[in-house]
Amino acid sequence: NLKLHFMDKHQEKRLQCNKCDFETNQECYLRHHMETKHGTRKFNCEHCGMDFKLKTTLNRHINVQHSTEERPVFRCKEEGCEYTAKQGNGMKLHVEKVHLGIKWPCHLCDYIGAYKGEVTRHLKKVHNIFPEGCVKNCDHCDFKSKKLATLLTH
Repeated sequence: NLKLHFMDKHQEKRLQCNKCDFETNQECYLRHHMETKHGTRKFNCEHCGMDFKLKTTLNRHINVQHSTEERPVFRCKEEGCEYTAKQGNGMKLHVEKVHLGIKWPCHLCDYIGAYKGEVTRHLKKVHNIFPEGCVKNCDHCDFKSKKLATLLTH
């Protein structure tokens, strides 16, 4: 929440990472930083061998990629196309890109994305523009982020 963000970013810092210049006054943020940025501990998927820094990310991967639960499979309805997706959004993106030929141009430069998310990411990284309604602003500096977790750790 913003109270934690204020305490972390705008009050005296006390905890310093011993491997980089990250600092915070919240012990949980320092632990999270150490695990995700410098951690050698990896969580390995027993099904495919992929490594993940966080157990929650591994669990999500297993649920989506390797679950034995009966899940609905989304099949493309376009004649002659055998594409399938595990999630409805994957099918929606497939239809837009492959069958409808939808392209997502940047309104500020010549960049063209195959997916809306690619243009959104491009706008944030190249032009520092965030979608309306998705931005969380720090009340104490000019920092802004789409994700609250990023705002809390900036």
